[in-house]
Amino acid sequence: MAQADIINFPKNYRTLIAKGNDYFDAKAWTNALDCYQQAYDLKVTLSLNILMVTTLKRLAKYSEAVALAEEYLDQYLNEGHLRTYFYLVLLVDNHEFIQAQRFVSYLVETKHQEDISKLIQLRSRRYTQHKHEFIQAQIKQSFALVNDTAAQAMAQIQTLKQLPLAAYLKALAIILDNEFIHPLYKTELLSFIAPLKIDQVLTMTWFGSKRQVALSTLPETYQTATFLQAQTALATAFDQDPVIGEKAIEELNLQFLLLYPFADDIVSKSTNWAQVLHESVLGLPMTDSQQKDIWDWQNRLRKLMDMLIN
Repeated sequence: MAQADIINFPKNYRTLIAKGNDYFDAKAWTNALDCYQQAYDLKVTLSLNILMVTTLKRLAKYSEAVALAEEYLDQYLNEGHLRTYFYLVLLVDNHEFIQAQRFVSYLVETKHQEDISKLIQLRSRRYTQHKHEFIQAQIKQSFALVNDTAAQAMAQIQTLKQLPLAAYLKALAIILDNEFIHPLYKTELLSFIAPLKIDQVLTMTWFGSKRQVALSTLPETYQTATFLQAQTALATAFDQDPVIGEKAIEELNLQFLLLYPFADDIVSKSTNWAQVLHESVLGLPMTDSQQKDIWDWQNRLRKLMDMLIN
């Protein structure tokens, strides 16, 4: 067969991995990653994901490594041993100290938990010393959440989440006490540290009133028992019209997000709350004057939702 007649078949998945492994063993990390990426484009697997994340870590591309690992987040966390430990170290490398601390409990062995906690503390202190000016600037930048667009605000929140815990709490105190910062941003920041059960109380300006927030008792999710009861009531009410029912449940989720962490103080009876939401989604007028407070609250929350869109 003439050379011109030779057909070049697509690169084989296993061949690419083998070639990548050769590069990896030779510490040619960039070439190894290129081969792994080509294989990953052909077939996505956990084992290959781990190879790519490991290679990105060797290249000190920590944020890319974390993002790639998150494609298999459950498999990294639920393994509970070396794979989980590897992922938590990766988070620390990427200065995601709080996120790493949130996941320590996934480690099965007490020694692994102790070791990673010590690493988080050590690297967090070191980061605080070396990045003092940057950290202070980010704390001050918290005030910008008042005027930021939704996209800008979420980017700023993501930056805050990568601060050491002590700095994060300083920024959080500023944000919670500011009446002009949108409640949704406060929810995002509060719920992020809820699993840590921190023994500290902060003052929060919440819908015009001052509230004390005990961080140790924060609900880990806005989907409380009251929320689930209201959700069930809505699903039943819209049984014959699931499309509109889905819209109503989406709004219910937003309502409880905005009311976090005091939603249960406002929604004293989930069935009444669900009934009013059912009527308002259908465009019906208020039928029970005794439920005026609920109507007022839901209209207030709707305006806050519109602020994020507009």
